[in-house]
Amino acid sequence: MHLQEIKLELRSMMNGVASDAMRQTADYRVNYGVEIPRLQSLCNTLIEDNETNDTLIDALWKERVRECRILALMLAGKIFNKPLTPQTSLTPHLWITDIKTIEMARYAALYLFQYLPDANKIITTCEHSDDAVWRECARCTRYWINRPKKMDSEIINEFSLFLEKHNLRKTPERFAILEKIITLNRHFTADELHQLLMKEFRVSRGTVYNNLHLLEQAHLIARTLSGDSIQYEIYNPQQPHLHVICTQCGRVRELAGQEVIDSLRHLKTRQFKPHLYSVNIYGLCSKCKRKIKKDTPTTT
Repeated sequence: MHLQEIKLELRSMMNGVASDAMRQTADYRVNYGVEIPRLQSLCNTLIEDNETNDTLIDALWKERVRECRILALMLAGKIFNKPLTPQTSLTPHLWITDIKTIEMARYAALYLFQYLPDANKIITTCEHSDDAVWRECARCTRYWINRPKKMDSEIINEFSLFLEKHNLRKTPERFAILEKIITLNRHFTADELHQLLMKEFRVSRGTVYNNLHLLEQAHLIARTLSGDSIQYEIYNPQQPHLHVICTQCGRVRELAGQEVIDSLRHLKTRQFKPHLYSVNIYGLCSKCKRKIKKDTPTTT
């Protein structure tokens, strides 16, 4: 498949609502608003049909089209995600100078940079940059390198088995929501997740809330009460922790708390079977404490 054929295929997938929403925040010459699951499907088709090569991938990246660049990252990542160093003319470590948005920085780390032989060099180069986009490249690349690769596939597989067990449909939207939660790697609210997803594909707020409820039922995510809002995170029983929550700004921070969690696990609860444990400590963060002290008038 040639470059122009791919662009025609992308045009046929155009999502006007998502495209309009993203034009307000992203710096692309063209943005079709195509959903990530559909781009992944196109990537897999190109590879299965053996219709991709270094020249095509490089040409896709040079297009100032959002979908072309994400597709280039996905295809290049398939080449570098192999045990042996691939024979390729691609120089993706140089692509970083073309990355101008936080969104593209995150996709670059997720789909490509984590697999590069010189990934640590990218982190070192970018993490102390004055450019926020470069720093995001470094942060996300380090996260994906250090994250246990088996964990993500296990989470997705567990959700798939849960849906099968309860005779629920395995829709692309459900797995796209779960993958977005995995890539966030932090606490988030339902509304925040909905806004992030709307930048990639059309999804109702009700669908987001329903799937969060399903993921809770499957014990794949956990909720934390932060002030008047509810925040969620991926539940990892192998990494128990405490939540330190600021009652002023609502910021949630994690602290290691293995001993506390272990003591809770030994508690005997009659006629009740616990699935997960959450310990929250409420107070003031240092930033809010300084602000309150600064705003409080001194008495003479």
